[in-house]
Amino acid sequence: MVAWVVVTTRWTLAEVQAVIAVIITLVCFLASSTVSRLFWQTSAVRLSNNRNVPVSSLVTSTSPSEVWDVLRLFKFRLFSSRHRGLAIQGMLVVLLNVCGILAGVIAKVSTRTGSITPHRTTQGDMATRSMSDEIDNSVRWQKIMDSLDQAQFPRDQLLDFLPDLNSDWVYKAEDWNSTFAVQCHTTPQTLISLEAVGNYTYSFTGLSALYEVPGLWSLFSDEWIRDAYMYDTKVYGQWTTTTSTTFWDYGVIWITSTVQPSNTSNDMTDMSVALIAVCFRHSPYPSDPDVGSFGIGPLEQSFFTKVECDITRKRPDEFSYFEAYPNVFYNNSHLSAMLHSQFWPNLFRPTSDGNTQINAPSGEEMFRLYQAYTISKDTFYPHPVTREISTRVRTVEVSIAFLIVAAAVISSLLVGFIRILLLWKRHHHIIKDVPESKIDWMIQSLQGSNVKRSSVSSSPGLTMPAAATGNGYLPLSSSMGRDLDKLDVLEGAVFNVADGVCTNPRSANSDKGLFSPTTLPVTPRRFGSVNGSPSLSRHASADPSSGQYSELATLLPTTSNLWVRAHRSRDSDSTLVSHWET
Repeated sequence: MVAWVVVTTRWTLAEVQAVIAVIITLVCFLASSTVSRLFWQTSAVRLSNNRNVPVSSLVTSTSPSEVWDVLRLFKFRLFSSRHRGLAIQGMLVVLLNVCGILAGVIAKVSTRTGSITPHRTTQGDMATRSMSDEIDNSVRWQKIMDSLDQAQFPRDQLLDFLPDLNSDWVYKAEDWNSTFAVQCHTTPQTLISLEAVGNYTYSFTGLSALYEVPGLWSLFSDEWIRDAYMYDTKVYGQWTTTTSTTFWDYGVIWITSTVQPSNTSNDMTDMSVALIAVCFRHSPYPSDPDVGSFGIGPLEQSFFTKVECDITRKRPDEFSYFEAYPNVFYNNSHLSAMLHSQFWPNLFRPTSDGNTQINAPSGEEMFRLYQAYTISKDTFYPHPVTREISTRVRTVEVSIAFLIVAAAVISSLLVGFIRILLLWKRHHHIIKDVPESKIDWMIQSLQGSNVKRSSVSSSPGLTMPAAATGNGYLPLSSSMGRDLDKLDVLEGAVFNVADGVCTNPRSANSDKGLFSPTTLPVTPRRFGSVNGSPSLSRHASADPSSGQYSELATLLPTTSNLWVRAHRSRDSDSTLVSHWET
C-alpha cells in the first residue's frame, strides 16, 4: 500500500503538480549535464599522471540525439568493457531526459488530494424552542440534508446546533452532546395488498386515507395504535380523466404518526414517530374530489417504505430553551405529511417506454428529512454562536515513494556537483585545456592546443602517435606572434565546401591559411611546394623570415618541430597546409 504525506493545505492540487513538474524538469536537466561533465572530467584528470587518454573517453552526451550518434558510431562495441563508461553515461542521459519529458505524468501519479480534520472555531446557530413548525422551506431543508450527509452526521440523534452551511465540518462524537437520542427501525420496499372501500367518515381530516383504505392500519402495531397521539395522511399523485371515468395513474400516500406518552408539547421527555410512504398505480378516483381521495376498488401494484424512531431525552431532568424541539406535530398535525409531498417533487420519473417509475424514499432518507426539518425549524430565529468542532481541511499529499526517489536523485546530483568542484580545484590546470563541447572540439581542430590561456609546451593536446601515422594537429598562431583568442579563431574560420577544408583568414590582403586534418599524406616524407618552389624543408624554428615560405612560417609556433607540406588552393587565394609529420 502506497503511503502519502501531507505537503500543503493552502495550495491546490494543480498548483502543486505544476511546481513538481518544473522541479523534475530542472533536476533532470541538471543531472544530465552533471553526468556528462563528471564522466568527461574523470577521464580528463588522467592527464595529470602523464598517461595517454583515449579520445573516446572524452566523448560526452547531453541529449538523446547525441547518445544516438554515439550508438551509431560505436554500435555493439559501445557495450564492451573498454567503453562501459560511455554506455552507462548514455543510458543515464536517456533515462533523465525521458523523466524530464514525463515530468507532468510523474507529478500527476505522485500526488493526490486528501483532508485532515482539526478542531477549528466554527460559526453556527443554536436550536431554540421558539418555533413549532416551518412550512415550505424545501431549499433550506435540502441544504441541511446535504450538509449532514457530507459531514456523515449519524441518524441516532437530533441537532442542538447547526454549523454554518458553508463550512466543511465533520461529525466527531466527542464534539457533540445532543439533548435527544434516536433509535430507528426501517422497513425496505415491501409489497402490500390494499383496497379502497369508500368510507368518507373522516373526510378532510388527517385520518381520511386510513378509513378510505383500511388496509393501511396494518402498517402499525396494535401497541402503536393504542398509544398513538396523532395520525396524519396526505395523498399525492397524477390522475387521468376519460369520457367514462377518472382514475389515479400513480400516486403516494404519506402517513405520519406520533406516540407521546406525556400528551403535552412542553418539556417532553420522549416520543416516537413513524414516517410511511405508500405507492400505488391504477387506482379508483373519487366521483367527488371534495369528499375523499379514492373511489371504490383495489390500489394496484402497491408497496410501502417505513421508518419508526424512538426519540429519548438523554438528560431527563435537564431542560433548556436552547435545545431541539422535536414535537412538530402539536399545533399543525398535517404539516409532516405536507412537507413530504412538497419535498419529493421528482418522486415520479418517466421511463423510455412511456411509463412512469415511482422511486419511493427509503426510511433512512425520510428520517434524514425529519432531522433537517427539525433543526431548520428550531433555527428559524437565529441565535448565532461559535463552537470548536472538527472541520475538514483540504490537503495535497505526495507519495512517500516519490519523495524517497527524488531525495536519492537530488542527493546524487549534489554529490556529483561537489565532486566536479573538487576535481576542478585540484586539476583545473589540466582540465581547462581539454576540449569538451562541440565548440571546444571545433576550436581544437582549428588551432590545436595553442590557446590564449596556455602554451603549447604546457597544455595537453590531441595527438596521434607519430610511429603509427606520423600525423597530428597543426597549431595556428597569428602573424603578429601572439596567440589567438578562442572566439577570434572561431569567428575568423570559414568552412569551404568545395575544398572540404577550414579557412582561417589572416587579413584582407593576405593569403588564407587552410587546415585540413582529414587527408592523409601519400608518402610520409615527400612534400609538395608552395607556388612552384622546391620541396619544403624541415624548419628548426618557426620564426617568420622573408622568403617564399614566410607565409607558411607564420602558421607554425616557435616550438614547432613539424614537417609540413603546403600547396595553393583552387581559388589561388590561400595556402593549404594539408599534412604534417614530426
